[in-house]
Amino acid sequence: MKRIPSPLLLFSCLFCLFAAAGCSGDEPQPSSPGGGGEETSSEAVDLGLSVRWAACNLGATAPHEAGGLYGWADPTGQAVTDQVHDEAHNWTSPLYGGTDPMPDICRTIYDLPHVRLGGCWRLPSEAEARELVDRCIWREGTRQGVKGYTVTGPSGRSIFLPLAGMRLGEKYYMQGDRGYYWTGTRQPGATGAVSLWVGVGHSGAIGNDYRFQGCSIRPVLGTDSTTFTYDSPLDTVDRRVDMGVLSDSGRPLYWASGDLVVRRFARAYIAHEPTFVPEHPIFEDGALEWNLFSWGDATGRIKYYSPEWYSLDVSSLPDEISGDARYDIARAQLGGGWRLPTESEWKRLFENCTIDCDRRLRYYRTWLTSKTTGNTICFYMSGVIGFISPEHGFYSEGAGEYLSGTKNRTANFFFNMVGEDIAHSDTIMYSSINWSSMGMFFVRPVTE
Repeated sequence: MKRIPSPLLLFSCLFCLFAAAGCSGDEPQPSSPGGGGEETSSEAVDLGLSVRWAACNLGATAPHEAGGLYGWADPTGQAVTDQVHDEAHNWTSPLYGGTDPMPDICRTIYDLPHVRLGGCWRLPSEAEARELVDRCIWREGTRQGVKGYTVTGPSGRSIFLPLAGMRLGEKYYMQGDRGYYWTGTRQPGATGAVSLWVGVGHSGAIGNDYRFQGCSIRPVLGTDSTTFTYDSPLDTVDRRVDMGVLSDSGRPLYWASGDLVVRRFARAYIAHEPTFVPEHPIFEDGALEWNLFSWGDATGRIKYYSPEWYSLDVSSLPDEISGDARYDIARAQLGGGWRLPTESEWKRLFENCTIDCDRRLRYYRTWLTSKTTGNTICFYMSGVIGFISPEHGFYSEGAGEYLSGTKNRTANFFFNMVGEDIAHSDTIMYSSINWSSMGMFFVRPVTE
């Protein structure tokens, strides 16, 4: 399982590295999105390497503190179960990246420090962890009575990595003896991920661990070009539109100019209407991108009609999830202040806008124009995935349904062809059907 020295093989079945670090850099950093909140800002240290390393672990308030121990690819930071296999030892759980994990989760919806801290904060890659091992001087010692290693880079500056051990289910191991830090790189195959071992041979080493194990995370502060090149010139979350409506808190509310799209093996982005239509609107096997989501699924990867989709326990979730990164897909994927609009915010948008529609470019579209600011946003009406039977869903061309952060509430547009004209209705529809048995829908993010 691990590429480690032979004396450590005894521990190879126990240790899996899920990194979680929560420190800010010496430039302005975004606040932690909703649902988190325990991270304390600190310094991003320039060791003279390709990225800057946070001065403390995710969940810690000082460099000597352990912080949290997290599973790999857990955007909530709360999963602790190690029951992820069936009797044949096949991975069956949707947790920790699921049955088909991405090869690199850096700056994706599965990157916990990126979800919580936003901006360019993220997990280190395997290459960046190797750089820390190969180009730095490692010295064992203590800080505030805590055992760990001081790692000094080519710049002469240092970070301290505490030996926080690891977690397997609810049990903790090796605290004060070893440290295990996640990278964002998946191990070849679907079982493990690459981790940085601290305290191995009086230095650091690269290993592989099971994705369900709880490990430390030490974030890095990179740049957009460090890990990703954007797939589209529309990869931006800066195009926000003032539609002249207020948020529930009474502040100006800005609407994204397009819908949320998740691209496989890359970061989520907003596709700005009316210039972009995903090739795979329904999330199918092998789809490169998709734009329909289930309420309460912050990962965005639960497939329609999958066992994970059916087991999504919506009834146990709060009645309002807007801004909560554990359940709000817009907040979890885009970070910063982006979130799902609430039911009442959708209502205020409709009340303050005039509505027009067309069928240009072969697609139904509706245009909302603010009565106060004159600004316009477009909604792409390609339908929803809804429930009909255990064998089939439906996909309707003449309707569009958008998630709100309020349980059992959606914003709906319906179109009916009358000769050459389009008759439309602009309504907020209320549904009493449990979301987990109803379907998947569009997302239009908002921010204050």
